[in-house]
Amino acid sequence: MTETPHDAFFKAVMGRPDVARDFVFHYLPREITARLDPDFVDADPESYVDEDLKEYFSDVTVSMRLLDARPADVYFLFEHKSGPAPFARLQMLGYMVKKWSKLRAQGKLAGGSLPLVVAVLVHHGRRKWTSGPRFAELFRFPSEAFRPFAPDFEHLLHDVAGMDEERFKATVELRVFQLTLKYVFREDLRHMLPSIFELLLQLEEKEKVTEYLALLIAYVLKAGRKVTVEDVKEAAKILPRGEEAVETAAEQLRREGYELAMREKALWIREAEERGEKRGEERGEKRGEERGEKRGEERGEKRGEERGEKRGEIKGIRLMLLEALRKRFGTVPPGLAARIEAAKSLETLRSLFLFALDAPSLDEFAREADRVFGPPQDR
Repeated sequence: MTETPHDAFFKAVMGRPDVARDFVFHYLPREITARLDPDFVDADPESYVDEDLKEYFSDVTVSMRLLDARPADVYFLFEHKSGPAPFARLQMLGYMVKKWSKLRAQGKLAGGSLPLVVAVLVHHGRRKWTSGPRFAELFRFPSEAFRPFAPDFEHLLHDVAGMDEERFKATVELRVFQLTLKYVFREDLRHMLPSIFELLLQLEEKEKVTEYLALLIAYVLKAGRKVTVEDVKEAAKILPRGEEAVETAAEQLRREGYELAMREKALWIREAEERGEKRGEERGEKRGEERGEKRGEERGEKRGEERGEKRGEIKGIRLMLLEALRKRFGTVPPGLAARIEAAKSLETLRSLFLFALDAPSLDEFAREADRVFGPPQDR
């Protein structure tokens, strides 16, 4: 399961024990927080790296003590979703079971009881969250007689998208975090960015300002559908060296996208070279029989390598361009993807790739593609 920019941002912020603790004490029911020790919170280092257990990753988990000082009595599991996911409850149950099984194997279940896991689902998607909080709602019972045989728990829902922003006024970190999540899908994100960045100036530690700024810039450049590098740079002017931080983050993202595409390209080139060498050898041998075996092999190999490498480079830049569009805009319309796949000019593809990195919208990129390729024939 590939980590999205939303997941990475959520973990980077909520994975800090102090932020998770503040979230618990500001947004969880008083009946729960009244029994917790605010001076003890610890990030849970547990992770499951087996391939078949990836779906049971928790986004963030922290352990806290009850006021009677028993350690790790309660775990708080924070699961983040940026869209509808009715089976998120199944993911959370999977984590709980893995956690309890691990503690049992380690002999840490004192008194024969399981530690509580309080599940909190944080949602910030564009569509309203409609799934219920109870796990048993996932079942269809033939009659109530079957209900006792279904496992059940209830999660808390923190729906950032539908919350009044007055409720965000907790700590600076939580306010910045939630405002960013709320607006990242919206067209008015560019108008909110200056206010969000300005909040960072309220952080007392300079190191935190730099750290959070880097996280915010990387996130909005990756996930913000309606902002450009110039939008973010303009908003960051309010912060010391803000514009420089945007340039650094943008360059890093370009490099990451380029390196990913280059790895794909290298694979295609290697395969193309192998095919080119094989064809070259075959043609060279045939010509060599007619004109001299040695000269035919040399020419055949050289031409095969050149043609194979060029085809591989074209295929690589196509992959790089499509990957850049998907990272910037989420999806690529089939018609546009087909035109890119059919393009054979290396220079044209390179120019479109550079344009894609800073295109203000997918529509704008499509217009540039029409200008370069010519309008689609079916128009």
